[in-house]
Amino acid sequence: MLILTLLCRYFVSVTRSSNQALFLAFYRSDFLHSILPLEEISRWIYLLTALLALSFCIANAVVRMRYRHGARTLLALLILLIGFIQRPLGSYASDVFLTLSHLCFIAYAIWAVWYHAEEVPSDDTN
Repeated sequence: MLILTLLCRYFVSVTRSSNQALFLAFYRSDFLHSILPLEEISRWIYLLTALLALSFCIANAVVRMRYRHGARTLLALLILLIGFIQRPLGSYASDVFLTLSHLCFIAYAIWAVWYHAEEVPSDDTN
C-alpha cells in the first residue's frame, strides 16, 4: 500500500496534476480500488477478514507442516485471494460471499489446530 501511494505521489509530481488525481485514480482503477477502497465499507470488511484468514491459515500451515501434513488450506485461500482481488466498484454480493468464505477458512483453521494437533515425542525433547 505504501509503495503504491508513493508511486502515485511520484506520478502526480512528475505530471504536475492536482492532488485529487491520486484519489480519482483509486476510483477509476478496479485493482487500485480493491487495495484501497476509500469509502466502500464492505470492501474494508473483506480486506480485514482476508488479513485474518491469511494469518490463521499460515499458522495452521505451520502446525500441519510440523506434523508432516500438507498446507492445502493455505493454498486454497491464496488461490481464492488472487482470483478475486480485482473486482468492480460496488460489488457488495461478492464482498459478502468472500467475507463469509474467509470466516469459514478461519473457523476451519482454528478447528484443525485445536482438534488435530497431537503431542509427539519430539515436542518434549525440544
